[in-house]
Amino acid sequence: KVMNRFIKKIISCAAAVACLCVNASAQTKITSSNYSNFGILDEDYSQYIGYYAITSSADLKGFANLVNGGSNTINGVVTTNINVAVADFTPIGTSTYPFRGTFERYSGTIQISASSETNTTSRSYQGLFGYNSGTIKSVQLALDKVTIYGTQYVGGIAGYNTGTITGCSVKLKNNSTGGIKGTSTTTYAGGIAGYNTGTIGDATKCTNNVSVIGVSVVGGIAGYNSGTVWGQNNGDVTGTGSSYVGGIVANNVGTVKSSTNNGNVTGAGYSVGGVCAINNGTSSVIDGCSNKSTIVGSSYNVGGICGHNNKGTVKNTANNTGAIKGTYNVGGVCGKNEGGKITGGSSAANILIEATSTNSYVGGIC
Repeated sequence: KVMNRFIKKIISCAAAVACLCVNASAQTKITSSNYSNFGILDEDYSQYIGYYAITSSADLKGFANLVNGGSNTINGVVTTNINVAVADFTPIGTSTYPFRGTFERYSGTIQISASSETNTTSRSYQGLFGYNSGTIKSVQLALDKVTIYGTQYVGGIAGYNTGTITGCSVKLKNNSTGGIKGTSTTTYAGGIAGYNTGTIGDATKCTNNVSVIGVSVVGGIAGYNSGTVWGQNNGDVTGTGSSYVGGIVANNVGTVKSSTNNGNVTGAGYSVGGVCAINNGTSSVIDGCSNKSTIVGSSYNVGGICGHNNKGTVKNTANNTGAIKGTYNVGGVCGKNEGGKITGGSSAANILIEATSTNSYVGGIC
């Protein structure tokens, strides 16, 4: 009998330990009875009931695994600083299962770290979110010796966005290195999203503070935009291929509002601009945007606001104060205006606007 009781005790303890292990690895949802454990105030908790609490690298990876496995309408909230080793980094959302829930920062920063210069896995749909069709709010992403690296659709917050991204930022950890880099011929790389058909920013703009490098269709906020963008770019933007490099957006088919570029923009090919490389089509609008940095293109169509305004609209004090250099079709506002409208555009006096070709076509506006 004593032996039986002893064996039962061992079995009971083993079961308890197994239960603890399961609970420790399980994702925790916020309830009306546990919200204070996550630092959420009494007046705020009701909006997060049912959200998964993201408090660790394991929580973030577990959340990504749920979404990428098909549970893609769940919600999550970050409530503290999280440090993710680059080896454990998993983008949230795929082209098969795009994220369709809400992911919000209540407090803290998500930091992706490595002990030495490291790239994330080279594939398409790279970013904190691989593919977003939901809502991402106020997320702060920091990179520490990490480059978010992919072939196509590469961004800091989302590789591909058809949803809403508001109030988000991408930066480097203090005195660290890293950035965004895409390698495909048509890259679609951006500081916030590589490819955007949804909304980036609103009254609370999204901000990029890291370098963005790609081959073509490379932007400080988004590579491609057919939706709406409000943003500020402070990182240098570089395109190594044939075309389309912009301080805010490379190929704009939608609307870019009240956005500012403070990063140097350099393109090896044609269509390089401080706000957009090409404002492309009758529905494309650049509204109240500005460039404050140097724009250099190694070919034609280089402008302080747009490299090429192709039947689009540039309006409401689109202001350039940065130096501009290209081969020909070089302008303070647009390098080339082809059937488009420019109202209220200006370029500051006493800035360098330089063309290196014999037949240059240089203008203060276009």
